[in-house]
Amino acid sequence: MSLQTNWKTMLACLAGGIVFWLFNALQQTYVTRIDYPIVFQGLVPAPELEEKLPQKITLEVAGEGWLLLRYLTQFDPDPLQIAVAPGNTWVSKERLYVSAIEELQDLNVKKVITKGIRLPAEAMPPPPQEEKDDVEVAPSATVVATESPVEE
Repeated sequence: MSLQTNWKTMLACLAGGIVFWLFNALQQTYVTRIDYPIVFQGLVPAPELEEKLPQKITLEVAGEGWLLLRYLTQFDPDPLQIAVAPGNTWVSKERLYVSAIEELQDLNVKKVITKGIRLPAEAMPPPPQEEKDDVEVAPSATVVATESPVEE
């Protein structure tokens, strides 16, 4: 047999070997770093502030190859939702870690590479104002205690 007659067989064997290798490789567990989108809730909406805020955080995750491939090929993944309390200008690494664990439930989040996020002060909403009632309160009536007759 010559090389010209066996090229189809060789190509089929090579394609089969690549497919089996790929399936085997995607069933193993890997650790990798991914950039995941983040959105802050409760901030003052302003276009100039959007440029100052980070759009992604870096996470170190572990998981099977199929899951990692799915996350890495997502075009528009759901971002992490971080609620910001009024007056809180720092989002800690631990808070990012907890949010990442809640969002990426099928991956094992090993650690957050991002150090933490300092939010600009101008992005903070104003503190809540106490509501004052316009109702005037009349002075309380004076209660005078008198002795009641005691029956003996």
